[in-house]
Amino acid sequence: MKVKITIIVGQQDRSKRLDDDNFFRFLVDNNYCLPSRYISTKDEKQTLKELHEDYLNIHYDWVNVNLVAFRKSSTDECEVVYCYNIPAMLNAEKKGKFISHNTKIDLDDFYAEILSTKSRPGFI
Repeated sequence: MKVKITIIVGQQDRSKRLDDDNFFRFLVDNNYCLPSRYISTKDEKQTLKELHEDYLNIHYDWVNVNLVAFRKSSTDECEVVYCYNIPAMLNAEKKGKFISHNTKIDLDDFYAEILSTKSRPGFI
């Protein structure tokens, strides 16, 4: 069975008002998908760390990673979703970009439900 790891990295800019579109933003790759990777010969923790380091300029040990969801997406594939927030800062991303939670993108309902919970104040 293939195991896919997906990360949802959020930023809450507490200097902004709650109704500001940029109060909460999340990381997407260049195709407006959440960053993900399949576990190959490495373990889950190492794959998660490498995925983080590919996308962010923030040391992995600095973030508080939380397992937030798991699903079996097909008979031979499952997905584990991790979520964490980082402070709003310039150039935090190496690849991809942070977009507003109100940006219209084609996002799987599974991820949209997670994001609707994580974009609320107090998640950090």
